[in-house]
Amino acid sequence: PTGVLVHCAAGKDRTGLVVALVLEVAGVPRQILLDDYARSARDLPAIYRERVNHELSCALGDSSELQAALHLHLESPAAALDAALDMVEARFGSAACYLLAHGLDPADLTILREELAGPGAAEEAGPDL
Repeated sequence: PTGVLVHCAAGKDRTGLVVALVLEVAGVPRQILLDDYARSARDLPAIYRERVNHELSCALGDSSELQAALHLHLESPAAALDAALDMVEARFGSAACYLLAHGLDPADLTILREELAGPGAAEEAGPDL
């Protein structure tokens, strides 16, 4: 009833995945999730970008591996989130099943759907298992 705070160091990767899973459960179309995730990189603070660039450069030197790591850490490629959501679906069947398998209570799943998608959304979604 009072809300939930979800965060990580950059507020885009782990946070982005958790938020995408929750919004997918609420029925938000995948493309909207991917577009929103792709926009999240623009809000990274310069100090964060500098720190990540420095740490990865020290760890990887000047290499193609560095460029790939910088891309994933400093950008938010929609393809990365899309692949993660596809993997969740392939392994668990759905975002809802993934969340339930990792500790979300079925009653909380119903509340989540109704809070985000409106009354009756849980019934429209049907059973998750």
